Amino acid sequence: MTLSIEKRINSVVVTVEDLLATIKEIHGLPPEDCDWESRTFLMASLFSEEPDKAMAIDSRLIAMSEMIDAGHLPGWTLPKESDGSVIIAESVWKATAEQPLKCDAQKIYFDKDSFLERVLELAEVEGHA
Repeated sequence: MTLSIEKRINSVVVTVEDLLATIKEIHGLPPEDCDWESRTFLMASLFSEEPDKAMAIDSRLIAMSEMIDAGHLPGWTLPKESDGSVIIAESVWKATAEQPLKCDAQKIYFDKDSFLERVLELAEVEGHA
């Protein structure tokens, strides 16, 4: 029996180091190649032996980006830099690595309330809340 996409993605262990290493590679792409197709090719090459990990990392990065773009993390990110990058608090990265993703017919996403609650919990542990 095939697992649902949501179960497959959530069953993969992803670390903050995985996320940051992937972001570093994505930011290394030439600006003209920084699109969905190039990112997908990059992910496939980085995780050629672990396609579910590639899918999990990409889904988590997209879900985090959507939280940021929607303005749900204003106290946990700094405004965009001139190159379009955003400085993100460590607790957001940790929550991105560990919070379960949700799926519906249109997208994969984090539950906003539980994600923000986890970011706050992690920040308190780090002494930054």
